[in-house]
Amino acid sequence: MKTYKHLKLVSLGTDANLLSPKKSDISLSSPALDAVTRLSSQSPYLLSQRLTVDEALQVIQHTGLSSRIVVNDLGDFVGIVSKLDLLGRKVLMVATRQQISRHDVTVADVMTRRDQLHAVSFTTLREATVGDVLATMRDEGDQHLLVVNELGALKGVIFGSQLNHLPGSSHLPYKVHNFKEIVSVVHRQDEVG
Repeated sequence: MKTYKHLKLVSLGTDANLLSPKKSDISLSSPALDAVTRLSSQSPYLLSQRLTVDEALQVIQHTGLSSRIVVNDLGDFVGIVSKLDLLGRKVLMVATRQQISRHDVTVADVMTRRDQLHAVSFTTLREATVGDVLATMRDEGDQHLLVVNELGALKGVIFGSQLNHLPGSSHLPYKVHNFKEIVSVVHRQDEVG
């Protein structure tokens, strides 16, 4: 029978708390894996697609996270929603189009759907830097980048909102292909700045 060693334990001080999702100790030259927010089925980054935009906004403002992974009733990943999605013009456009009250608009109505998102594998990220990731996201016009394992299962996400503030990031250009993307980039720059 195999024996196992006893691990040294430490006491938690009164300052012990959950690790902040803000990645303040990374730079553009840091390994890309440092920017990955790892997910689990019990992740605090999950939000139900059934919540109204007001309910979701309360959750996001209470936790200080600017984006959340959206799941359906079965817990399946269906998209990502950001604070900008919940506060921006998207909500009013949906309400007008569906002829409903703004208060009846749900997360599912304004989220970025799974099929609109790009993904990168852990294997690719092992050889990349945070700067590579941010440049790729800007080239593709992405605010979020999913991270999958070799089988394609979602294991994490990189939130652009956590990288756009890094020193030197303002020198990485956004690629835009049409007028809608120009408006989106300008709006995003206003949010970051």
